[in-house]
Amino acid sequence: EDEMVKSGAFYTKNGKLIAVFEKRIVFPYLHQGKIKYMIGRKTKWSYDPEGNMPKYIKLKTSSPKDSESLMENILYNLDILNRPITYVILTEGITDAIIVMQVGLNVISPVTTRINTTDQQKLLHLLKGKKIKVFIAQDNEINQAGLNGALDTLKFFKDNSIDARIIEIPLDSKRNSIVAKLKDAYKITPGILPVDLKAIISRYKEEEQKSINDMISQAKRDLND
Repeated sequence: EDEMVKSGAFYTKNGKLIAVFEKRIVFPYLHQGKIKYMIGRKTKWSYDPEGNMPKYIKLKTSSPKDSESLMENILYNLDILNRPITYVILTEGITDAIIVMQVGLNVISPVTTRINTTDQQKLLHLLKGKKIKVFIAQDNEINQAGLNGALDTLKFFKDNSIDARIIEIPLDSKRNSIVAKLKDAYKITPGILPVDLKAIISRYKEEEQKSINDMISQAKRDLND
């Protein structure tokens, strides 16, 4: 049991052993041919006794001493930068990265809108001195979290003399219509701050709130489309 807990894939609560990725879709991260990390995506069957139900849960590893076989802060498919490539695409989500890989393109995913300082430095270390163009492809959504994160990442690369640019995922006519409706009916516009969005939605009854949130979800576009 101790070894299972040290792996980061299990924890104990009230004397009971619980799987971190209970009824989730698990994506392994490979590093130098070995599974070094994992992340689990929520399904309709997912359950957490602590009531913690985020879309993704990352492997719990409190320190490198807890497990020699697992790593923290690893980027999905990072090893691609050790190959003789001329470009790489950075995607927001892990499923976006998998879709890109399936069509034979070079890709890495930090599984976040904003790459943290540690991961920025890892990328910089592997990119320095190489002629690799970086294309940042984040989700296109109402709050523009992906775009804002992409702009921060772009600035970091430019400041460090890395050839980088942003790929904008265009909205189709259906999504543009939803964006227009959100603006006209609820004054919800692209780039709205989370606090302002929450304040607007809170003005409506529960059923209307669900409708607004559904529209916001439907207006989003990523590389899975």
